[in-house]
Amino acid sequence: MKPLLNPDALIRQLWKTLHSQPYLRLYVMLNAARDEKIYSKMLSVDDPFCSLYRDDLPPSLADSVPYLVQMQSNSSFSRWLLQEGWGQQWGYFLASAASLQDLQQHFANLVVVQDERGKDAFFQFYDPRIMRNFFKSCHRDELKWVFGPVFRFYIEDEQSDYVNLYSRSADGLVHERVAIELPTAESSSVELRDPSPSYQPDPKSNEPPLPKRIIMYQKVAQYINSLVGRQLFKVGVIGMDDHFEEAEEQLDKVKTVDPLRYEAEKRRMDQRRANELDGLAITSANEGLIDKAIELHEQSAALKRRIGDNRGLVSTLMLLGSLLADEGQNVSQAQAYLEEAKKLCVDQDLPGLDLVEEALAEIEKKK
Repeated sequence: MKPLLNPDALIRQLWKTLHSQPYLRLYVMLNAARDEKIYSKMLSVDDPFCSLYRDDLPPSLADSVPYLVQMQSNSSFSRWLLQEGWGQQWGYFLASAASLQDLQQHFANLVVVQDERGKDAFFQFYDPRIMRNFFKSCHRDELKWVFGPVFRFYIEDEQSDYVNLYSRSADGLVHERVAIELPTAESSSVELRDPSPSYQPDPKSNEPPLPKRIIMYQKVAQYINSLVGRQLFKVGVIGMDDHFEEAEEQLDKVKTVDPLRYEAEKRRMDQRRANELDGLAITSANEGLIDKAIELHEQSAALKRRIGDNRGLVSTLMLLGSLLADEGQNVSQAQAYLEEAKKLCVDQDLPGLDLVEEALAEIEKKK
């Protein structure tokens, strides 16, 4: 396969998503066994990385296992990786709001799967060829299982001047095959920056600004993700729709034997479910599925009210209120959600009061 002609163009494509959705981080999944240069290069740069198997690997195995690397903008590693490894099946990129450690745990749970006969088998999800074939035939439950907290996969195409973008919406898999632009005078030198809550795109650049329709919602989402350690996007082993029923069945077995343990575990499971609903809602909103996002946030709010998670409820009410206000769908309902959040903040000394009041002030301007 021919080498990538313009690594800067692909870097810009990768970071464009992060600039429009600043709570996301960029990672690369790498199979060090593909080339002996990979592991030694990882050791020579500052980009954080971890093994998907275990952290205390013997030296003899360290250069032959898959790794997850958190990419830094303007890192020499990213350009080296694209120049040397693009089209060589070394791995692929992905965007997620989860931490490096949370992603490590998610992918570690995918290593061993059961085949059609119920026997254990290895899932080589770190191979871009296998992932391309997987996405061609996977069903909705498998998508939930593989994506977990991942927002988007960027996987090399069989033709090196194309990249495949895979994401998940409320309707299933979203696949885009995007051409990587050839070098131009404007793109020959690219300065990239890590996205942050204070980041504002250069008005002269071609990078898209934050969507104006949901600008307050985006701001609230950024704030909440930083406040709670990105818990909205943490999806545990049972943090998937198809696992909740199984988990509840397991819990029912201890309900009469150990009621206290049952109540504690049930509350934790419901918190995971509510957090997943909020995470899926934010993903839906960013994909333009506003009605679906509102529905998911409302389900999360109802669940948090039931279990008495007032701190989490404030976050969901802020998201609901700001999204409704941004959309102008139901300003009075948006105000009611935000007023409820404000009362909880004041009565229980919970964080977020300043942002709630800012959102309420934005609503007053629209009246």
